[in-house]
Amino acid sequence: MGMMSLSARSGPRETKVVSIRDEGHRTEGSGRIESSAPSVRSVEHAEVFNRIGARIIKRENRRDACHACKMRAFARFRLRTPPEFPISGKSESRVRDGAGRNRKELKMATAFASQGDTGEKRVSFTEIGDGLWAYTAEGDPNSGAIVGDDCVMIVEAQATPRLANMVIEKVREITDKPITHLILTHYHAVRVLGASAYGARQVVMSDAARAMVAERGQEDWDSEFQRFPRLFQGHESIPGLTWPTTTFSDRMTVYLGERRVDLMRLGRAHTAGDIVIHVPDANVMFTGDIVEYRSACYCGDGHFSDWGGTLDAIAAFDVDAIAPGRGDALVGKEMVAAAIESTRDFVESTYRPVSRVAARGGSLKEAWDAVRAECDPKFKDFAIYEHCLPFNVARAFDEARGIDTPRIWTAERDLDMWAQLQG
Repeated sequence: MGMMSLSARSGPRETKVVSIRDEGHRTEGSGRIESSAPSVRSVEHAEVFNRIGARIIKRENRRDACHACKMRAFARFRLRTPPEFPISGKSESRVRDGAGRNRKELKMATAFASQGDTGEKRVSFTEIGDGLWAYTAEGDPNSGAIVGDDCVMIVEAQATPRLANMVIEKVREITDKPITHLILTHYHAVRVLGASAYGARQVVMSDAARAMVAERGQEDWDSEFQRFPRLFQGHESIPGLTWPTTTFSDRMTVYLGERRVDLMRLGRAHTAGDIVIHVPDANVMFTGDIVEYRSACYCGDGHFSDWGGTLDAIAAFDVDAIAPGRGDALVGKEMVAAAIESTRDFVESTYRPVSRVAARGGSLKEAWDAVRAECDPKFKDFAIYEHCLPFNVARAFDEARGIDTPRIWTAERDLDMWAQLQG
């Protein structure tokens, strides 16, 4: 079998300290900033700054850019900044975009809800069938382990190798069999970028998921890192984008010795490339983020009109347990059915009010207010609810206006959308 392929992430890595003083210091070509007066106080912070500077130049097709320009560009991305490294400066400024138009920069005092989510989560490792385990963490991304006759299959990699090692530690408490397969239910950074820790011979995604890594994987990484920095503990150890060694279109069967594992695309939902993993001998399923339990569904790359049908396809298996994408392990048919219906209610309660607003030509802000009115009473106490809501509303608004393929989220688009919702 081929080994997992990881594309190296570009950008300067040697810079140790930089300054973001507003000076007319120019560099040629690369967008790297170097200065002797440090106001960025960590190598990690400097690398983010330099990487963003390089991206700005590439996007604007410029051969050089002044230091002050890059300082302002970095300010647009300051939500990445850890609390211990505050960036000084005014909370509101005028900036000039690539086309030369002035626009008002959003007030950074109002940040994404997830950026204030810094508390550690309690990890559980629950057996949901014979040799089948769900790794859960109070609403953080779940993983799973399928123990075969002579090897182990992992479902979902986590966001970084450091977090993946926490999964491996739990697996080593129950077996010393080698981890040979890593299954990724979709392309999102928080699910896949820890892949290198497992050393698996086979890394499997759907064809559609791999295409999405190629199309938007880097942008998703940048965007998710900005939104939810806590989920990227040890991000400096990520070697690059995660590429599968094996893909399939609709269905694939893997044998772990005599144990059969079916990988299936049942329909679009959380993304266009979602798969589920079914273990027939135990009648257990790993659903990724198609099904959640007492956690908000992230629908920013989703397909609202298809999601219900995909849930129906899962329900038709009448499984005895599910490891959901987030939330507690679901053991027993009653708990499984309740989670499926709760997920359905969440998706429909998000899309229904948005479609009404879009039909009458209303604004994104009006759609946001309508969703809050319908969803807050039912779901406000769900994990990551406030984090998901703005992205869910934006995607629902697009779909209701006929945009079938989700637009690519970038770190800058995140902030622009958030500014619109703040009114």
